[in-house]
Amino acid sequence: MLKSVELFKSNETFKKLLSNFVSLVVLQGINYIAPLILLPYLVRVLGIEKFGLWAFALAVTSYFVLLTDYGFEFTATRNISLHRENRQKIEEIYNNTLTIKFLFALLSLFIIVLLTLFIDKFSKNYTLFYILFLSVVGQALFPVWFFQGIEKMKYITFLNFLSKVILLSLIFVFVKTPQDINLVAFFYSLGFLASGIIAQYIIKKDYGISFSFRKLSEIKEDLIEGWYVFTTRITVNLYTAANVVFLGFLASDKVVGYYSVAEKLVVAIGGAFIPLLQTLYPHFAKVYSVSKEKFFKGNKLLSAAIFLTALLLFTIVNLFDEEILLLITGEKPNEYLLRLFHILTLIIFLFPYGGQFTRMLITMEKAKLLNRIVLIAAIINTSLAPVAIHFFSAEGIAWLTVFIGCYIAIVKGYFVYVKN
Repeated sequence: MLKSVELFKSNETFKKLLSNFVSLVVLQGINYIAPLILLPYLVRVLGIEKFGLWAFALAVTSYFVLLTDYGFEFTATRNISLHRENRQKIEEIYNNTLTIKFLFALLSLFIIVLLTLFIDKFSKNYTLFYILFLSVVGQALFPVWFFQGIEKMKYITFLNFLSKVILLSLIFVFVKTPQDINLVAFFYSLGFLASGIIAQYIIKKDYGISFSFRKLSEIKEDLIEGWYVFTTRITVNLYTAANVVFLGFLASDKVVGYYSVAEKLVVAIGGAFIPLLQTLYPHFAKVYSVSKEKFFKGNKLLSAAIFLTALLLFTIVNLFDEEILLLITGEKPNEYLLRLFHILTLIIFLFPYGGQFTRMLITMEKAKLLNRIVLIAAIINTSLAPVAIHFFSAEGIAWLTVFIGCYIAIVKGYFVYVKN
């Protein structure tokens, strides 16, 4: 126990980590409560088919969110954490990051226009995709990376709470029929836009930092630095969100709906580890620069804690599977939904390790290796997904998701702990 305490230089550091952790636990609590309230409402009001379309649209939109983020959740967070005492450097990082985000937001809009012009699945629902683009803009404006870097998680918690309150309030008041799916998209986007605009106001008011566009020559280094993290995250999505996209093209909206209900529940449960990982990431980045031995000791303790907690969560959700799904869907779950849920609960063991090992490899400056690992996973998933859907429908995708998760956790873990 004493050895783990050595990771923290002073009581002040420990208090800051504890404060950030509490903020992120509250944040994650909000992220749990909101879906638990919203998911059953949307499934019942929209119906399983329209909910499947909504899940498909969100999965597609997630690629544009990733494009505009460009891996800054990791690179910009780390850079601001390392230069937090240098105001000029922080302002440079801030302006470079937002400039790149705005440029990629414009690129995203251009891609959406092409999709709605030439692909039937998109042209039939073009209004839905254009409205959801506003959420891409809102998330580009919201500088999670800035607040994480200066370790002021309370801002993230407050603004996330605000966006969820806006979303839930408006949906419960105005969304009443399956035809209101575009309203769901508008309220979803409005929450992100509001929190993004307020976040920019806070940064200007509290930190005296105003945004100004940077020249291409000034952002070139940030583009190069973020490339491997960006391509890694895109390829990660080729074996996560892409499976819903594949189902959207190759199966019915009803099948997509069943799969999405099970997947969203399991991902929400696995997300219980996110506050801890986000809190410790900036700290471990600093620890690694001082003592690699303490870095690995601390992460081994974290890995053990993750396993024990995941085991407990896995046991609970499988014991109360029917009750959980009944709460979400409003009706006794059929065997098909139960099978999907049981298969996907295995991800509870894999999801947190993916997040931990990713952060470790980035801290160890092995983003290129990380990129290769997930690229192989993406190639495997993209090659097998159509086959799995053709022969086994959503169950095939569920097993493929578990298989890819195992590969990712084992290979990343090998390079983190064995070949470091």
